[in-house]
Amino acid sequence: MEWMDQVEQDMELSLSENQRIALEEAVQRRIGEALEQADEQHIKQMEGLRQEMEKASHQVETMRRQRFEEQVDRTLQEAKAKNRDAVLALLDMDKVELNDQGNLTGLQEQVNALRASDGYLFEEGCLTGSKGNFGREMDPMGPIGLSDAIARHYHRR
Repeated sequence: MEWMDQVEQDMELSLSENQRIALEEAVQRRIGEALEQADEQHIKQMEGLRQEMEKASHQVETMRRQRFEEQVDRTLQEAKAKNRDAVLALLDMDKVELNDQGNLTGLQEQVNALRASDGYLFEEGCLTGSKGNFGREMDPMGPIGLSDAIARHYHRR
């Protein structure tokens, strides 16, 4: 009966070995499933982050474009351009950039050159010597009433 005991021991070992193999296969399957889930979650997270980055990048670009346009408008206002669109049509905006400090480079030089060559596009500031003005500067605050004009006249002395 010794050989029976030996066969039983061999069968137990064989069953144990098969169980161990089955257990390892089950563990490997679970690990694979967990990795697939983690990959799917990771992919979803990465897609979400990519979309957030695109949105933030779009917002930054929109803000930068707005800042650029505001700076251009301010520069043209300060230059007293009569017709913004006409002046813009004559400027080379490809040479104008918004630097890291939020200031325009290349615009003021073009505006100055345009003012020199086509001054009629810009107001000259205070008008002098017009017919009803008798050579005096016009009031920058616009026309005033007779009583205000008299009061101003006597306060200047």
